[in-house]
Amino acid sequence: MTKRNIFLFILLLLQIVMIGYMYRPGKEAGAPVVEFFPGIGQDKVSEFTITDNEQNSITLKRGEQGWTIEPAGYPANGVKADSLVSRLASLKSTRLVTRTPSSRIRLKVDDDIFEKEIKLLVDDGKSYVIFLGASPGHNTTHVRLKGKDEVFLVKGLSSWEAPTENSAWRKNQSAEEIE
Repeated sequence: MTKRNIFLFILLLLQIVMIGYMYRPGKEAGAPVVEFFPGIGQDKVSEFTITDNEQNSITLKRGEQGWTIEPAGYPANGVKADSLVSRLASLKSTRLVTRTPSSRIRLKVDDDIFEKEIKLLVDDGKSYVIFLGASPGHNTTHVRLKGKDEVFLVKGLSSWEAPTENSAWRKNQSAEEIE
């Protein structure tokens, strides 16, 4: 073999070793996990307001007797409210979709154009606003926090699971509760 062939052979071996090192099993760096509400558990949320794209809205408030529909104070379905709050509080994503304003409009997570806007009020008085947008597939939704440019794709939450109709949140009373 000539010197040139030996050099090319060594270069090929180095490339194979580098590829093997970079793609070795269990060492993928992966995308960083983004938590939307770090440190906020479902028990810290005292109130939430859902607004849809037609400006219909509903507010549910947690009190001593459980969740109520405000301002009338009707009993709300606590299981449904706790489920939504739990999914929102634990919302995470690794899939950044975009950062551009035009894409926010297209994905329906803009301040003015959205599927659902959910405002969470926490026990310490802080509030957070999150936009739920277009759903590209089953059980996935585009999400953006108000004041941030980043739009993420999340699993386990859909905008249709946050209705704005009172009837969707009312507590079903059994015959025993009515008497």
